[in-house]
Amino acid sequence: MGQIGFDTAFANYSAPFDQDRNGDVTADELAQQITPLENAWGGYKDAGDWDRRIQHLGGTRQHLELLEIFPDYFATVDLNIPETTDSFATAESLNAAHPDNGIPDILDESLWSLDFFRRLQNADGGVRGGIESAESPRAGEVSWQESLNVFAYAADPWSSYIYAGVAARAARVLKNYDADLAAVYEESAIRAMNWAEAETPTDPKYDRNEIRDERNLAALELYLLTKDTRWNNIFLADTVFSGAQCGPGQPCADVFEFEKHDQQQAAALYARAPENLTNTVIKDNTAAAIIRAAENSLAVQNGGNITFNGVEGLAVNGTAFGWTKNRSFTPLGVAQLATPQVDALLQAYTITGKQDYVDSAVLASQFSAGANPSNTVYTTGLKKWALPIANLKTPL
Repeated sequence: MGQIGFDTAFANYSAPFDQDRNGDVTADELAQQITPLENAWGGYKDAGDWDRRIQHLGGTRQHLELLEIFPDYFATVDLNIPETTDSFATAESLNAAHPDNGIPDILDESLWSLDFFRRLQNADGGVRGGIESAESPRAGEVSWQESLNVFAYAADPWSSYIYAGVAARAARVLKNYDADLAAVYEESAIRAMNWAEAETPTDPKYDRNEIRDERNLAALELYLLTKDTRWNNIFLADTVFSGAQCGPGQPCADVFEFEKHDQQQAAALYARAPENLTNTVIKDNTAAAIIRAAENSLAVQNGGNITFNGVEGLAVNGTAFGWTKNRSFTPLGVAQLATPQVDALLQAYTITGKQDYVDSAVLASQFSAGANPSNTVYTTGLKKWALPIANLKTPL
């Protein structure tokens, strides 16, 4: 494992390999400069590649969210996976036999991905965006047969904010099960956040809404963990849900506006945060925004009117066999069908208890699991990059 100096750059794979530093440097040339990086094992691999990317912590965040909301249920779910020990101190420790550690299996699963990035954290707190092979996997090689050079990204604020938020959530959840392990992730999350805060103002390329939104979420996670008002002030400065309470004559901010913000996860977290730690108006606005997002998902699934970028009453057709998506305009093929896009529905259910949201989420998940009883074809043509907004409802 070697380490190199270029940024994750929001997974912009069309850019040069080291787009921000040394010009058009090839992987072979970089291989001559590498220095060893230990303990870069574990984590979730991408589909068809053996890379691990900071975006994969989105799944980890959802695992932790499930445990927070349904602790009694997940306390007894047995995933038949290795138990966390010494925060995955070594690969040998992980592979050894261990008794039940008293931590719910879904939390062990969460730490498998999260601890990979903790082990990539620099001494100054910066977190790397992951690791990547020098090229696509060699033909016939599976993940454990990797023979290419594997490189680690340089630390960057975007990755560090993402990590800080998820690590803070893990620490908050872990306090109910293992205080010592919770302290490990709390300290790591704060170091990552502090590093990103010091780094971000120094470079104009970091003035992007993707970074601001991750900073906003990380600050909220740290505030709920530590009760330190410093983090609350950062959240309040950048949240889109402040101001007047939404209602008649005062439109609600949406959780997502294209190229402006994506604060759905922060909204869902704030809406269920303790009353004594929240602002009443902002709490009401975040709840309203999540419910609106869920209603949009219902409309995409069943046909109806949605709200997009503040424009109300946009008509959409229903989908074949009830799949849905969070972003009604996103073309098919962008992880819309393989993964159920139902998080807004389930987050709205935790706020309202409305059974329709659960029923809709279950229906959408069936399609992603392979069910197609309506015998519908989803092929829309062979033209390269012809990604449709919605499929044709055509029988096979």
